[in-house]
Amino acid sequence: GGRRFRPPMLECLEEFGITDGEFTAEVLEDYCFHACTMKKVGMLDSDGKFDNDKAAELVKPLIKNDDDWTKINAK
Repeated sequence: GGRRFRPPMLECLEEFGITDGEFTAEVLEDYCFHACTMKKVGMLDSDGKFDNDKAAELVKPLIKNDDDWTKINAK
């Protein structure tokens, strides 16, 4: 599930110098932190361009309902 995102997130926290005590919802909403994590999992390339296929590959296991997946994938 979503655990595959944890190691890259931890790497980004370290790169940003954020400790466990400083890890808040604001950090999760930070654009640069998101970009860092997305690059590490392959959703963004080195130029910051979004890779739809890689994103779909990573997100599909998290979507349990086929109807929901069809709606998401159609956009």
